[in-house]
Amino acid sequence: MKSFRSNIDWTKISETIEKCAQFVHANYPENRVFGIQFYGECWAGKDFAFPAKRRSCIDTRFDPCAESRPETICSGSRWSNFVYS
Repeated sequence: MKSFRSNIDWTKISETIEKCAQFVHANYPENRVFGIQFYGECWAGKDFAFPAKRRSCIDTRFDPCAESRPETICSGSRWSNFVYS
């Protein structure tokens, strides 16, 4: 959909997530979910059909996202989406 990879501030990955959310809301208001893939690619859809697993996703410290900490800001790595609604 849109790549924000060239402008990522790695110390503020939450800004990339916010940019994706704003882009999806402004351009695709019918989409209810969006995901960050490959650290900065923004993808969106009307729903998410698969169970959400935190495989190959990283947090703001570049550590793997933990299922036990759902409030953690995360990004999908290569070939992985971290999905937000």
